[in-house]
Order: sequence, then C-alpha cells, then structure tokens
Amino acid sequence: MQKAVTDTFQVIGEDPAESMAKFRADFEAALPTLTPEQVLQWLAGANALANLTAYMSQAADAATKQAQADAAAQAAAMKSYSDFVA
Repeated sequence: MQKAVTDTFQVIGEDPAESMAKFRADFEAALPTLTPEQVLQWLAGANALANLTAYMSQAADAATKQAQADAAAQAAAMKSYSDFVA
C-alpha cells in the first residue's frame, strides 16, 4: 500500500508522507488547472492514501486491543500467583 501511495504521488508531484488534509488542500488548489487525465491521477492518489490511512488505523486499533489483552492476561496471572502464595 505504501508503494502505491509513493508511486502515485510521484506522478502528481506530492509528498507521499503528507496527510489527507494536506493532500486535499493541494488538490483543491490545483484542480482548476488540471486536465481530466491529471484529475484521474490525483483521484488515484487520494484513493491510495485513503486505503493506506485506513489500513494504518486498523493496524493501530489491533495493536491497542492486543496490548490491552496482554495487560489483562498479565494482571490475571499476577492475581493468580498472589492468591497461590497467600
């Protein structure tokens, strides 16, 4: 997904590390001067960035849930140990 963003952004001259808000502002500024083909290239860039952003958000959510589950399991193990030695 990152490669798709990088490749598409190189075609339109944008920074592949920019935010969706920055991309949108640049697109809206450029739109009046773009050819139909260039509009399609920008829309492909927007789609690639949106897909990457969604994937990164899902990955972050999954990592957070895993960390919470790990913390809960560790707490339960510590309680079991405490109950055992008490």
